[in-house]
Amino acid sequence: MSKTTVKKAIADFDAAQLRELLLDVYGKSKEAKELLDFFANPDVTAKLEEYKKPLSKEIHRYARRAHRPRIPKIRAILKKFTVIEPGDEAIAELMVYIITELCTVAANDWFKDSTNEAINKFFVETLAYLKPRMLLDEYLPRITKVLNGMNDFKYYKNPLRETLLDSLYRFQLELH
Repeated sequence: MSKTTVKKAIADFDAAQLRELLLDVYGKSKEAKELLDFFANPDVTAKLEEYKKPLSKEIHRYARRAHRPRIPKIRAILKKFTVIEPGDEAIAELMVYIITELCTVAANDWFKDSTNEAINKFFVETLAYLKPRMLLDEYLPRITKVLNGMNDFKYYKNPLRETLLDSLYRFQLELH
């Protein structure tokens, strides 16, 4: 069913029927309940903390004696957060949180090459999200600090750090 069809179906509803419909949807759908709860009480800070918990769990996921974060699952959690429309700053905060946590884990451990590529893609998307919203000045020092804090390994350089620094350098060249 399309949005237009739904719009036509509820066009003749009066205020009481719309309220009843909203309460019915609220009771039946977990996603609608979360959206309407946030609409009624828009506490962005609490929502951020609520979403950081499953993100942290996924980022620090440990399987087969190594850290194995699932980037598609991380993206799904972020997308679910953006659906409630908490504002650009809250979304940027969560995106930067994801990057900093991934870098913190990668500072002392390694990821598979495919995971590094997915993280780099997300990193570039984060920078692209921050730029038009004029949030680079606020978040770039935090990102740079965590990148500089990543350790090289005993016999070779940290591949994620090298990749992210290269992407950051290219991004900064495009700015000027």
